[in-house]
Amino acid sequence: MKKDIFSEWQRGIATLTITITLLLVATIATLTVARVGLFEQKYTGHDVRGKEVHAAAVGGLEFGIQWFWDGWSQLSWSRGDAGEVVAPVGIADHLGVNAGVDSYQHKLAYELVTALDGVGGGAGPVVVRVISTATAEADSHVAKTVSAELMLGRIGLFHGGDLLAAPPLVVENCLSEVAGELVIYPYQGVAIGTSQGNPSCIDSSSLNLHGGDIVAPSEVRTLSETIFGLPEEQLEERLREIEQREPERVYVIDLDDSNNPHRHQGYSFSGGKHGDWRTPLDNINYRPYVLYFTEAVGCPRIRGEIAIYGLVYYAATDCENHDWGTATIYGTVAVGGSIAGLSTTASVYGQVWDFSPSAIGPRAEGKIEPGLATVEILQLPGSWRDF
Repeated sequence: MKKDIFSEWQRGIATLTITITLLLVATIATLTVARVGLFEQKYTGHDVRGKEVHAAAVGGLEFGIQWFWDGWSQLSWSRGDAGEVVAPVGIADHLGVNAGVDSYQHKLAYELVTALDGVGGGAGPVVVRVISTATAEADSHVAKTVSAELMLGRIGLFHGGDLLAAPPLVVENCLSEVAGELVIYPYQGVAIGTSQGNPSCIDSSSLNLHGGDIVAPSEVRTLSETIFGLPEEQLEERLREIEQREPERVYVIDLDDSNNPHRHQGYSFSGGKHGDWRTPLDNINYRPYVLYFTEAVGCPRIRGEIAIYGLVYYAATDCENHDWGTATIYGTVAVGGSIAGLSTTASVYGQVWDFSPSAIGPRAEGKIEPGLATVEILQLPGSWRDF
């Protein structure tokens, strides 16, 4: 009997041990599975958040690059030294988006990689790093920063770069029937140039050229190509873009002045097509100037004993008759087409003008100011960073 009790006791102990072991194994297995599931859930959450914040940062960078193309002139650093960063207020406010797991806010900044004495002084291009940071609204520690570099360079306005070094009078074709006495003081021995005509079709019998020559280029070009190195259909658009930045130096005169709402109305032009220009352009702080009469405005008459420093350009090729009054022009008068009638006692002094930023006067500190030039922007290959 005692043996049976002992045997049953042993069997009970064994059963209990096995049960506890199985329970322990099951518990461990359950905890392991739960831990793995929790880890995978956490990993998946981090992966989704990482992808979301990365996508948000990249979207902000794309916007920041696009904004720079048109808004670079609005940026202002304190001194313009390499390494300075400016973060324009408000331009990225509307970029906040709900990506699914969380919403992300953006911050855009622009860092000078090169100092502004590059493009500002005409020495070379400026490199700017665009920096985009996206931050989760619910968890501020979830953030991502990406960046890319842009290079801004300038192309001089004229065929010779920044220098306007043309004869005092440039006619696209021919000149005849001069009434009065146009007085021309040559530049480097040249008084008149014709871009498409022949020197023999320039009637100089009523002109006082002070011994200057009449020349034609070896290669026939249009007037706009001769002066600016551009076809006429591109020239007006480019000048209007420059006029937006330099309204005190560049005047694109059209019949409808609303084409440039940013221009200061500090000039006198009246009479519609072939009207009258009466404003001197002689302020020592802004000279030299570009006075561009569009094809639509024809060939306005210059009235009064005024002085103009720089370039007077007539785009119209079909008006033929010109009247420059008693003006004094220091630089170049360029006329499209032919002049078949000229009534003037004006004086034109041949002179080379430098339109580079360093030559046209002091510029604002801490701003990109390319002067009278076309701005070209490109993204530098290999500059993209996400770390």
